[in-house]
Amino acid sequence: MSEVKKMEFQEKLLDELENFRDNPFFVPDENDKSIQALAESIKENGIMTPLVVRAINNGKYEIISGHRRKLACKLAGLDKIPVIVKVYKSDDEAMSAVINANLHRKKMLPSDKARVYKARYEILKHQGRNEAENNGEIISSDSLDIIAKTTYESKKTVQRYITLAKLIPDLLQMVDKGRLSVTCGVSVAALDKEKQTMLFEEIKDRKKSIKLADIDKIKEADKNDQLTKDKIKEILSKTTALKFKAISISAQELKKYFDDSVDKEFIKNKIFSLLEKDNTKS
Repeated sequence: MSEVKKMEFQEKLLDELENFRDNPFFVPDENDKSIQALAESIKENGIMTPLVVRAINNGKYEIISGHRRKLACKLAGLDKIPVIVKVYKSDDEAMSAVINANLHRKKMLPSDKARVYKARYEILKHQGRNEAENNGEIISSDSLDIIAKTTYESKKTVQRYITLAKLIPDLLQMVDKGRLSVTCGVSVAALDKEKQTMLFEEIKDRKKSIKLADIDKIKEADKNDQLTKDKIKEILSKTTALKFKAISISAQELKKYFDDSVDKEFIKNKIFSLLEKDNTKS
């Protein structure tokens, strides 16, 4: 069969198409604004780019590229969609195709990078083992270096995101939302799943962001087999406590804002009033 023939479009029912089972990329639901906008575009212009799929054992097709387009087509009321059916030699090759199709999206969440870089790393390690067995030689290629070059990230950054993939989903979502920094997330990833769950339960309703110093103390307690829910609560309450007893403001500094007629109590009340307003806004 010629390459041109392989690339011919086919029409498949939406019900015949399944999401890639190990898709490392986040796929939103129908309430997502970008999916709704894509659905409107499809209603007006049709599908500009067909999906790429592969046949699977149950008579259906697994999506390699086009998860969002399938969702938008469903939202647009279509029952069929154009696809290109491709054949992949292995699951690793199919996963590589999924990654390559989405790797340079304009916006990737930290969780996307974590799952994608980890998946790519595992594939490269697996390919390396196979090649060593088949050819009887040791593979010297550095998997992290390969990923770094293809993603335009530093090798250290790639390693950090791979480590981030060890977080439980709830904590990974906190990283996506900016409630937990990537640096803190990487540090928390050293804890086992049970301890991560304990930490999440303690910080999920917390308004202030957790600091690296907090995590270091939590990890130290874990190292000494002292980490419990109460211990986490104790550490967080101590590290967030005010570390000063008093603040001094010179008369010269206050003269910029108050004249000589006001007394000390008025100034103190005014400062607290402004702080209360600021806390209400945040």
